[in-house]
Amino acid sequence: MDGLAEQRPGAAPATQIDKGDSTMAVALPRREDVPTKHTWNLESIFPTVDDWRAALKEVEGAIPTLTAYQGHLGDSPEKLRDWFNDYQKYFVRMGQTFVYSSMLSDVDTGNQDAIALRDQARGMMARLMAAISFAEPELLALPQEKIEQFMQQEPELRRYEHYFRVLRTREGHVRSPEVEAVLAMVSDPLDLFRATHGVLADAEIDYGKVQTSEGELQVAGGTLETLLHDPDIEVRRQAWEQYADGYLRYK
Repeated sequence: MDGLAEQRPGAAPATQIDKGDSTMAVALPRREDVPTKHTWNLESIFPTVDDWRAALKEVEGAIPTLTAYQGHLGDSPEKLRDWFNDYQKYFVRMGQTFVYSSMLSDVDTGNQDAIALRDQARGMMARLMAAISFAEPELLALPQEKIEQFMQQEPELRRYEHYFRVLRTREGHVRSPEVEAVLAMVSDPLDLFRATHGVLADAEIDYGKVQTSEGELQVAGGTLETLLHDPDIEVRRQAWEQYADGYLRYK
C-alpha cells in the first residue's frame, strides 16, 4: 500500500502525434511514462492514502450523528437546519473518498490494492445511504404547511425550497424507511457485476494490435474511438472485429 501513497494517480492516455487538425494515437504508455500534466491530480483531494483512510473513518464515525436525527426532523426549524448541515458535511466527505478511490482504481484496473480501496468506499457509501434513508420518507410525512412555516422561521432553510418542491413530486414513489434502507444497502453487492465487467474489459482482455499508417496500435477501450475514425476502412474493420472477438473469447 505504500506504493499507492507515492503514486500520482491518473489515466494513461495514448501517446499522440499531431496531424494538422487531428491527432492519431499510436501507443498506450505505461502509467509511469505518462507526463504529469496528463494525469489526475488526486493529491488535491487527499495528499496520501492514509489521509483517505482518515476521511473514510470520519464518515463512519458520523453515522450515529446522522441516525440520531431519525424521528426528529419535524421537531423544530433549528433541528431541520442542523440535519441538512450535518448531512451535507458528511455526504461531501463521502463523495471525496469515493471519487479518490474510484479514480485511483481506474488508473490500473488490475491493481488489487486500489480496487480494495474502491470497494471499501463503495461499502461505506451503501452504509451511509442506508443510515440516512429515513430522511425523505420522514420529510414527506410532514405537512407542506409545516415545511413552509419552518422556512419562514429559519432563513437558512429557504435554500432548500426547490428541494422540498421536487421531493413532494416524488410522494407515492418513496417507500418506507425500512424499504429505503434495504434498497440502499443492496447497491453495493449489485454493483459487483459492473465492477467485474470493468476489470475484465480494461485489465484482463487482450484485444491485440492493429497496423495503422502511423504504426502498430494496441486495441483497447481508450484507443477504439480513434481506430474507428481511421481513414483506412481496413483499420476500422480490424479494430472493431478484434474488440468484439476479445469479448467473444469469454462467451
